[in-house]
Amino acid sequence: MQRRDSKRLRQVHGLGHAPGAHGEEAAQKRAGFVKAYGCAGVHSALYQTTAGYDAQGWIERLNTNSDHRALPEKRRLALFGAIEDAINAFGGRYTVTNTSILCLGRKP
Repeated sequence: MQRRDSKRLRQVHGLGHAPGAHGEEAAQKRAGFVKAYGCAGVHSALYQTTAGYDAQGWIERLNTNSDHRALPEKRRLALFGAIEDAINAFGGRYTVTNTSILCLGRKP
């Protein structure tokens, strides 16, 4: 399937990264996306984990993301400093909930 068709299917099925888009409803939408490609016996599962970070730990995690690493050093350090200050100003901990949606299907 061509890229533009994939983009259209994502629009039809409401897939994206909007806030709150990572629950059971999103898992079902993604299963519909797999079915739209002609797969049968589609199953989806939702997995959520929570991770807590102190300010320095979160900065270390951010520094693994390519978009942050691509920033000019001066700008990146300023951004990280501001984030670290904000985390420390609000109790020194930052909690992230990660959601993974697994969809399995079989091409007939």
